Amino acid sequence: MSIKVTNEAFAGIRAVLNGTYAWLTQDNLDAISGTSNATWRTMLLALSFMHTVVQEPRKFGALGFNIPYEFSQADLSASIQFIQNHITVVDSKKRPVDWPTVNYMVCAEQYGGKITDGFDQHLFNTYGQAWLASRVMENGFEFFKVPSGQDIEVYHQYIYGLPLVENPEISGLHTNADLVYCTQLTSNVLTPNRLQPPFSEPLTLYSLSCARRRLRSISVRG
Repeated sequence: MSIKVTNEAFAGIRAVLNGTYAWLTQDNLDAISGTSNATWRTMLLALSFMHTVVQEPRKFGALGFNIPYEFSQADLSASIQFIQNHITVVDSKKRPVDWPTVNYMVCAEQYGGKITDGFDQHLFNTYGQAWLASRVMENGFEFFKVPSGQDIEVYHQYIYGLPLVENPEISGLHTNADLVYCTQLTSNVLTPNRLQPPFSEPLTLYSLSCARRRLRSISVRG
């Protein structure tokens, strides 16, 4: 006998971000010091947002990615390590961040290594151009606000303040995509599980009959 244990991905922007920053520590935020620390913290948050956003389209089926991909914590971890090394190198050479290189290594090499559909790769590159770009360092960038402060708890409080249910537009989808998702979710809940015995009676009657038999067996033993 064996037990299979799976780690299901979080659902929702706030939940995924909370899981990411539960994995990150204060040492991660302080990995780069000096004037580049603000750049590092901003890029770390931008990458975490992108990691969150590319996981959300899975629940929308083909409206999101044509093929569902299992982007994991390992992809995020490897991308964080690359960005940290990149900032360290360019900082030592007194050069700015090379955004095209960051985009290519994260979107085409790390995450893109799992993508097999050309349109999905184009979509992922679009996400990369939105999140991994120089404009995230500008004060007028309004998609997310980088918390002021270097304490990890400041980021936790910021994440807890995000909406519990987000608009599909955050993934670049129309608001009707949420209707499709809710309809499919309701259908999955109301449809009897395939593992249930193929009884002709409705699931509710089958469940009630099982409950009655169980109660009778308990009363007989008592």
